[in-house]
Amino acid sequence: MTTTSATAHLPRARRRAARMPRLVNAELLKLRKRRGLVLVTFALTVLPIIIAYVVLVALHAAEPAKHGPAGGLENFSGSLYMLAQLGVVAAVLIGATAGAGDIGSGVFRELVVTGRSRFALFAARLPAAFGLALAAAWAGFALTAVASTALAG
Repeated sequence: MTTTSATAHLPRARRRAARMPRLVNAELLKLRKRRGLVLVTFALTVLPIIIAYVVLVALHAAEPAKHGPAGGLENFSGSLYMLAQLGVVAAVLIGATAGAGDIGSGVFRELVVTGRSRFALFAARLPAAFGLALAAAWAGFALTAVASTALAG
């Protein structure tokens, strides 16, 4: 006499592959929650572009024969140069905050107690800081591209 045992296998729930590991997501959330840092970062990348194009439009409106249109390739390249210079300053601010934020606030000790290695804790900050800096740079670039195209002539 044989017996067969029926085993029921529950179908596994399909999970999406995480685009970012959870530790990197947590670090990005910590950086995004610092409103002052985010405002200064976007002020360094977006605000100078807005000011530059407002000045160029005003100069062109005041004296069109002397000052060309506010858009075009020449002003686009100048705006990108300014964005690159100020983007480095914004990235330094983000990196300094990401690197020393937990140590300065005294939370790093509790993070180490969780069992994660110190290298893993610091390595998760690099993609998070890069992501925030890249978002600000993309916002400045998009604004520059739209303004130089729309105001070309």
